[in-house]
Amino acid sequence: MKLEEVFAKVLSESPESITDSSSPKNLRSWNSIKHIQLVATLENMFDIKFTNAEIVSLNSFGDIKRILRQKGIEV
Repeated sequence: MKLEEVFAKVLSESPESITDSSSPKNLRSWNSIKHIQLVATLENMFDIKFTNAEIVSLNSFGDIKRILRQKGIEV
């Protein structure tokens, strides 16, 4: 499953609406609870753990892709 599809599923958005600039500021469905669901879904999907600092810095889809790459995950 593509990363955009994972986001779309958790946020109840269409995969086509997910871009690098997608964030809580422009996606009404991305609230604090959905943020935690995204984090948990990604941790389970990729068998990783985000640090508290990383969780706080996940402010956009692009940020999440960057941090996943830093963890050696190809997205």
